[in-house]
Amino acid sequence: MLLFTGLVTSGHAMYYFPGKELGRDITALWRSAHQTPLRIVGGGHDAPDSIAFHSPDHPSVLQHLSHRWSPWITREDIARHGMAVICLKSDIRCLQNANTLFPEYRLVPLKVTAKPGLFFPGSEREFLYFFVPPGVSAANLETITPLPMRADQQAN
Repeated sequence: MLLFTGLVTSGHAMYYFPGKELGRDITALWRSAHQTPLRIVGGGHDAPDSIAFHSPDHPSVLQHLSHRWSPWITREDIARHGMAVICLKSDIRCLQNANTLFPEYRLVPLKVTAKPGLFFPGSEREFLYFFVPPGVSAANLETITPLPMRADQQAN
């Protein structure tokens, strides 16, 4: 039954997302750059959650780069720990929010590939990311207009 369910639902892009590989790559890049665990990650849909789940550091997520979505993360937390900001290359809202919060940082391209397996066809996604290092004054998190909390509240 599980095999059948997986085959029926496997057409959705979420099932092809290289989350494990993204978590591994961003964590390794962060640790190489800062010699400290990754404590906070933010961005748009899918990427930050995948990193938080798959990274051995299990960072907190600043959902949609919005304090309203993630009130447990403060400016002081970002200033103390730094953060990784990552967006799908196609996520315009995420890229705009990242630029609004941190205009001084340049987005770096990252291509992540998941190899095919027995029940996984493999996938590749393009991201843009930057790191806000620990010890840097953090942005005003209230400058981002948050996405609505429910899908039926979103304007097309």
